[in-house]
Amino acid sequence: MSCCILGCKNNMKIHKELSFHIFPHPEREPFRYSQWVEATRNPKLKGLPAKVVYARYRICRRHFEAWCFNGSCKRLMKNAVPTLFLTKDDVQEEQMIVSGNTKETTKNLFGHEEMDLDHGNEVQEEDKLLEIDYKDGIEDENQVDFITIISMEDHLSSSPEIQSSTKTSTYPCQERQEEDENYCSYLYEVTEDPLLPVPISEETCVGWRDEFYKCPKNILAQNVCTRYDPFDVSLSKRTLATIHHVFTHKVENEGKPVTNQKSSGRCWNFATLNTIRIPFMKAFNLDEFEFSQSHFFYWDKIERCNYFLNNIVETAHRGEDINGRLVSFLLSDPICDGGQWDMAVNLINKYGLMPKKCFPESFSSEASGKMNAVLKSKLRQYAKELRDLVKSGQSDKEVQQMIQHQMKEIYNVVGICLGIPAETFTWEFYDKSKVYHKIGPITSRAFYEEHVKPIFNVDDKVCLVTDPRPTNPYGQVYTVDCLGNVVGGRPVLYNNQPVELLIELVTNSIKNGDPVWFGCEVSKRFAGIYERKISFGHDFNVVFGVDIQVTLNKADRLLYGESAMTHAMTFTGVSVDEKGVTTKFRVENSWGDDRGEKGYLMMTAEWFKEFVFEVVVDKTLVPPEVLKVFDMKPIVLPAWDPMGNLATK
Repeated sequence: MSCCILGCKNNMKIHKELSFHIFPHPEREPFRYSQWVEATRNPKLKGLPAKVVYARYRICRRHFEAWCFNGSCKRLMKNAVPTLFLTKDDVQEEQMIVSGNTKETTKNLFGHEEMDLDHGNEVQEEDKLLEIDYKDGIEDENQVDFITIISMEDHLSSSPEIQSSTKTSTYPCQERQEEDENYCSYLYEVTEDPLLPVPISEETCVGWRDEFYKCPKNILAQNVCTRYDPFDVSLSKRTLATIHHVFTHKVENEGKPVTNQKSSGRCWNFATLNTIRIPFMKAFNLDEFEFSQSHFFYWDKIERCNYFLNNIVETAHRGEDINGRLVSFLLSDPICDGGQWDMAVNLINKYGLMPKKCFPESFSSEASGKMNAVLKSKLRQYAKELRDLVKSGQSDKEVQQMIQHQMKEIYNVVGICLGIPAETFTWEFYDKSKVYHKIGPITSRAFYEEHVKPIFNVDDKVCLVTDPRPTNPYGQVYTVDCLGNVVGGRPVLYNNQPVELLIELVTNSIKNGDPVWFGCEVSKRFAGIYERKISFGHDFNVVFGVDIQVTLNKADRLLYGESAMTHAMTFTGVSVDEKGVTTKFRVENSWGDDRGEKGYLMMTAEWFKEFVFEVVVDKTLVPPEVLKVFDMKPIVLPAWDPMGNLATK
């Protein structure tokens, strides 16, 4: 292939040290494309369809000034235009017409070769160039194997000839030559998504280093961040000064003491029980109280393992491959500590609740990693056994017998690590007035039905989410494949609504004195959730010269794995300005009283819009048309969808 600038004799086969550059895309960059065509002074190109020029013609690097190239000197900048060594306007191109009007071969005054082109009816319909049958034409492949053009050849032999003013040469089809240096450099140039990885050169690194140390701010930031936490350094003092834990509305008698999930992923467990205990403490006139998080955790572990094993059997019956994405996803983390509101409802309705004093914390409830490691190992072993049974054609009864045998071993492991809750318990306590009370002996389920449910009925609450991804429209109900904890229990359902409705419902709930369970993203980079709990409180751009706060919108963060529900907490307060607009929220966390303002956080409404995904409110607050969405058939999202992250991480 030769350079198409008239007067240039450079050829890709001969001048291997040169790079040859593709024309700008005629649809994406029409103006720059026309600049390039004009620079060639080649009248033939002006008469050809733009797609043909883009596919077949190139300009060598000698016609571009130095500023047109990036650091590698092989790839062009976005605004590069050929300006060097161009021919004058009076230089004309000669043409030689070969027999008939179906084939035309061109040559210019300087004798360098150009490609054959069919100038019959097909030239007006460039798409046909890629549709011609191989039996009726010849394959004309350039040296970089980028685009193949088929030219009609009814009269020539199978070994086509390209004619020039000086000679006739045979030009057979070329095999891809990856060893050719021009191939690699040219491939980077012509492909928008390179087929080969682009290495970082030593020259590039030297340039980056020089630029880095030319900036005094980089040196200062380096000196500080190599000695201190970069996130602490980035905190904005000016923003910190605006934080006030004062709210226009707050639920009466917030829960005490501040809870601490410690080294476990039980945030949804704590958020659920923290939400329920606020009205319970008010009804029983208690100064302090906690439901047993360990009791809740114990039964979730038992049920979750059984749910996983049944998922393995179901996917085996579906014919899901062991290397397929679904089974691989399930096996990647067979048991975790996370969960969803509907999963909490399943546990409470089946096993009830009990006070923490009647089943306190244990080492493995506060630090669940080692117990989970044992369970994961056994569950993967059991998964193989079950898939082998299904594959061998064993009956459902035999498969379920195997699960029962496996679950007996799981029961023992969990019981050894967490203890086993008693069948009945007795709760003795003093109220705020120092009056003695006693409840029991009673089962945990009866305790919920008789003493908690009249105050807080979990079945009266509904879960609303806000998922702005274009594929998941509002006004639909969703579920996640293989997500749950109790076989035959309540499915995890997401009623998708705009975030503005969620803010309105949370505000109204707190005004009514009811706390709100919610799920959001939590990451250390967001000061709106961690430590000082302010919205966008880090000056990352000042420290790093880059912004990592909200560089993607909420939908794109979900699509690209940058955002998901990862933490559950409880709203207990809200502020509304004089215009009735919600401005900030008070949040009860479960990380102890040394985080935030004695365990409580402040979240702005702006942070809510970006990073809150799910809330649970009473049905009576939800508009009827929104409640009707729950009657629709759920759309099933894949098991790995980010809307299921809170229960799978």
